[in-house]
Amino acid sequence: EFMRKFRLFINTCCDEDIYRLIPSRMLNNLYLDRYHSLKIVKAEGQNVPVEVLNSMRAFIGAWINVTPIALTKYNHEMMIGEFLTIGLTAVKLYNSIDENAFPRSDKVKSALQKFGSDEEALFDSFPPLISMLAVAGYFYSKIGNRIYWLQYDLAKRHDIDDSPDNLVLVYSHEAESIQVKINDIVRPAVRLGWSANCKDFEWSSIKPSLLYPEQPANDIPMKVYVQSHALLRLAERIDCINESILHFNMYDSFCDPKICFDSHHNFLIEYRIFGTKAGYFRFDIVNNILVVRTFLFLTNSGTPEGDLLGKNTGLKMLDKKYLAIDKLSTFISSDIKTNPQLKKIFTDSGCQCLFDLVNEIDPDSISMPKKSTSALMLSYLGYVNTLIPETVAELSS
Repeated sequence: EFMRKFRLFINTCCDEDIYRLIPSRMLNNLYLDRYHSLKIVKAEGQNVPVEVLNSMRAFIGAWINVTPIALTKYNHEMMIGEFLTIGLTAVKLYNSIDENAFPRSDKVKSALQKFGSDEEALFDSFPPLISMLAVAGYFYSKIGNRIYWLQYDLAKRHDIDDSPDNLVLVYSHEAESIQVKINDIVRPAVRLGWSANCKDFEWSSIKPSLLYPEQPANDIPMKVYVQSHALLRLAERIDCINESILHFNMYDSFCDPKICFDSHHNFLIEYRIFGTKAGYFRFDIVNNILVVRTFLFLTNSGTPEGDLLGKNTGLKMLDKKYLAIDKLSTFISSDIKTNPQLKKIFTDSGCQCLFDLVNEIDPDSISMPKKSTSALMLSYLGYVNTLIPETVAELSS
């Protein structure tokens, strides 16, 4: 089956039946020395639970077998999994042929040159795989548990033969936790870090000058730790996005921190989901360590936008909780985004970014029923006097 696909591939790339000119002894050796299917293994010295490794194998294995690469210059399309075996073996054949090795070897070499020396085709084929490995890494990672990153590599399997393996090496970093004393209460916290470049692990840090620019003191970066309460509030309030994605974006928000203040002049750091603001982290400085205390959704009281929303509408914390506008899912599943009157209320309070974020999320990926909440909300705000009975029944259920 491998050689059948290999013949089809090189003949298509060469626009002629070049396969028939290759001696059977060379084809047999090529098969023995072919590129093997992608294997996912833990890197040397790494602690990766068996269930995580097996899940990664199933996830990545399924993806490479259904994700195509379009080799448009050769009028051919193949799955990434096949390209890693058949495509790379074709390059290997081109590089191994001596023009005088067998009769008409010069013709075979010349015919294979178009693909065998095409660095552009090789370069265009690997970014989807590398991107997928990055996604898989942070899909399995969680702050407070383990952070994973995956690297593609080629290696010889000397324990079996000299044929090359397509390898994915899995690395991991276990959470580092401490006990911190805040307001005379000892609280556990985990250090914030991630592997954002699929090469190594990096800790988050904040320079004191970002918080106190007027004090030219020692600017040694402060370590960043996160209380479990902040992670719980993050998952509770951004309740329709995968937790690993939330954690990655927490790390990413601290890579380029944007500092502001609440109405009590407490420090806040913006939380952004792939560049779009969704809320803030409130934190304390304890013994030159930054400890994230909690997460505030954009509309929560205590944020600039939440306080402005309260000022513009009179809504307090319990009102927002009753209307469920303290969670992202409400903006996705309800008709707020399509009601011009309500949308203006939120945008006038600085919450346009929530609608920008909603527009970036595929609604089909969110498994929650659609709700009509605009009538209740407008009535609650005093814009209408009555509610449609069906709407009340729906909201009550």
